[in-house]
Amino acid sequence: MRLKKICICETCGNSFNPYSNSPGKYCCHKCYLSTLKGKPKSEIGRKNIAAGNTTQKAMLGTIALLKILKDPTNPINIERKRKLREANKNENHPQWKGDNASYRTIHQWLQRHYIKTGICSICNKSKKTDWANVSGNYNREDRNDWIELCRSCHRIYDNKFNIHKK
Repeated sequence: MRLKKICICETCGNSFNPYSNSPGKYCCHKCYLSTLKGKPKSEIGRKNIAAGNTTQKAMLGTIALLKILKDPTNPINIERKRKLREANKNENHPQWKGDNASYRTIHQWLQRHYIKTGICSICNKSKKTDWANVSGNYNREDRNDWIELCRSCHRIYDNKFNIHKK
């Protein structure tokens, strides 16, 4: 039978059983962290302290600083995301296709930019409506190139004028 080794915590003085055969210094993570207060958390931080730089960023080092910068609730990150969003709008977006956008993408754009009334332009009934293209060119910038039709009128309209998806 093997005897369990009992260690004494260097912080609080409580006795504890270590998890492995190696000698333990602290009984819990809280005791371990209490020994790090005011000390740098990385090798770079220790070098910064040795060089005489004692600011909070210097003590943290790059690893901890990156964790702070990746935090989505950090005001710096919120502002950075807002600036990126503004800079990558419309034509500046790396995936912008312009007039080569797909059928579905054009219709999604129409949903965001044009407000539906819910009344069909042909039968004047209040139903669920879709945007129907008049010319077949799918020019989303021209509002007059789109009419609001109910599903049944839209199907009839497309078949009558032989308008199909690109």
